[in-house]
Amino acid sequence: MKGLFKSRKIIDTKNSPPPFDFTISQNKVQSLLDELLKKVEIINSTVDIHQYFSTYDECIAIVKKLMRNFLERSAEIHASFHIDDSSTERQNAYESFCRALKPYYSRFDNENRAFLENQCKETFYSISIDYRYEFDSLIEEAIKAVISEQMASTTILQRKLRLGYGRAAIIMDCLEQIGIVGPASGSMPRKVLISESEYIRNRSYYIYQISKSEYSESKHLITESIRTEEPISKEIDDLDGYEFESFCCKVLAASNFSNIKQTKLSGDDGIDIIAEKDGIIYGFQCKCYSSPVGIKAVQEAFTGAKMYNCDIAIVITNNIFTPQAIHAAEQTRVRLWDRSKLIEMAKAL
Repeated sequence: MKGLFKSRKIIDTKNSPPPFDFTISQNKVQSLLDELLKKVEIINSTVDIHQYFSTYDECIAIVKKLMRNFLERSAEIHASFHIDDSSTERQNAYESFCRALKPYYSRFDNENRAFLENQCKETFYSISIDYRYEFDSLIEEAIKAVISEQMASTTILQRKLRLGYGRAAIIMDCLEQIGIVGPASGSMPRKVLISESEYIRNRSYYIYQISKSEYSESKHLITESIRTEEPISKEIDDLDGYEFESFCCKVLAASNFSNIKQTKLSGDDGIDIIAEKDGIIYGFQCKCYSSPVGIKAVQEAFTGAKMYNCDIAIVITNNIFTPQAIHAAEQTRVRLWDRSKLIEMAKAL
């Protein structure tokens, strides 16, 4: 055991991650690795027999947990690329996965064998295959476009993929999150972080990251808005903050709201518009964003509505909301009006 763990480099993956790192929970794995390294230090330094073997057993237990994590993430990524809707194909994919693992069965304990036969098999029959459809295909097209140009911007995506600004901006944010492009730097194009050969070699890794990104949970909204993109929606995306508030005022007036007032431009305490309908006072926070609206907007609207004595708080945006924002809205009873709601209301103008 001492020989196996003599070099810290064998275990430490911080500085040189493997090409295909499909970790479902990076924090969980890193915690296990940190714990393992501490115990390895004990093994490599202790002269106490009891301490050595008890720590040895603890190391083995951690390695088994790491194997469990490996089986889980490996099964999920294997399933996502080798199945379609038919039960026969799913069964064939699972059997293929098991055949690949067969040479290593002797290294499995009973618990991990059971995990393979139950949990991993369930993965092949229950995994959603949504992310093999339009949204992920669109992201792949975007990746190929920016790699081909060796620069990235929403303008490039608009031109190459024929998208509106809002959709292109969402996709660009997703490309940044999964490590394809660097962060925005003013008006300069973003840096593309990988080459074509690197993408081809690690394609499975990036596709998996897309499926796990915060945008994947909202992909049906994104793709639906692409299919139904109208001139009015493109005009909305080009508005600045104050123009967007004014546009929202017009939409509210067309929807029979009255006593519509915009609050002051700065220091509005989380509410941009106050309006009435059927004796109820509404407080609106308006967000013209190029990416999904987060939890902060919900918190601000909730607090601001109280300060302005509004009965109901609403966040209205040209975009969509993150899962965290949706959860916060459910807890605080703040209403969320997303892009589809706004465009539908705008038809009354």
